[in-house]
Amino acid sequence: MGTAQRYHQSTALDDLRAALADRAAELAEHLLGKPDATYKNNSEHRWGNKGGFTVHIHGPRRGTWVDSQTHKGGDLLALIMREKGCTFRGAIDFARDFVGSVVAAPLPQPQIREKPRPPPADAWKRVWHDSVDPRGTLVETYLRSRHLTLPDEVADRTIRYHASLWRDGATHPGMVALFTDIHTNAPCGIHRTFLDGEGQKVDRRMLGRAGNAAIKLSADEDVEQGLHVGEGVETCLAAWLAGFRPMWALGSCGGIARFPLLAGIDAISILAERNDGGANQQAVEQLGETWAEREVLLVEPLVGDDINDAWRADHAR
Repeated sequence: MGTAQRYHQSTALDDLRAALADRAAELAEHLLGKPDATYKNNSEHRWGNKGGFTVHIHGPRRGTWVDSQTHKGGDLLALIMREKGCTFRGAIDFARDFVGSVVAAPLPQPQIREKPRPPPADAWKRVWHDSVDPRGTLVETYLRSRHLTLPDEVADRTIRYHASLWRDGATHPGMVALFTDIHTNAPCGIHRTFLDGEGQKVDRRMLGRAGNAAIKLSADEDVEQGLHVGEGVETCLAAWLAGFRPMWALGSCGGIARFPLLAGIDAISILAERNDGGANQQAVEQLGETWAEREVLLVEPLVGDDINDAWRADHAR
């Protein structure tokens, strides 16, 4: 498929999604009936038991939905597929009729098999935008399996839920964590934890920029003279729950090794991990060299390979 054809397909879908989002309230009522007036407000309409089915009609999540009963969600094309029991192609046809044929012609189909291409540099932005508040979703199911809870300070601001993350030709529900620039706090990438239908981990992958960035479980304004850092979200969340705050997850050993010296921070503590071939230890040593003129502390687990293992062992009793 040629470049112009791919561009036409991409922009056509974007136009269609935008047109549906403009009429999100009307489409939702057409598909679901009158919303529950008890929970209805300017930014979202709700249906079902205790308003558990939400369609966002205004605001940053406009044009998305989430069902807290089934832990599923997505954009309005996904809602059409759900309610009409149709394919993606059928949802597009229905959407075109509903919005008045915004897409002027059927979307072109590829004529030849092409090698997979890397996602666009800003693909992470759409994933984050389409992700929703993780409370009451499979994200909490997954975290509970690791004896973790999701603090309100972290939910939605830093960690969200996505119902259909793309991975190797298939979609999975998953946990999405936001990377922001260490210095400017500008969003720059995401970390995805792919889950199965039972909330168990399938895989992990990053998208966008993770270098010189952090998953800031604690906000910038909470960082004063000291800071705790670690690799994974779960490890850092366990430490956060244990009282190690402010806390940032750097995503990898490389993030720890390259973590820069920050003005105004007098002390830094690092969450140690074991049984990774010495990678964490090497990263800790590199960070220690960078921060040699400041106080550097090492937090080591007494049980297991990381702080989350120790936390799980302690709370499984």
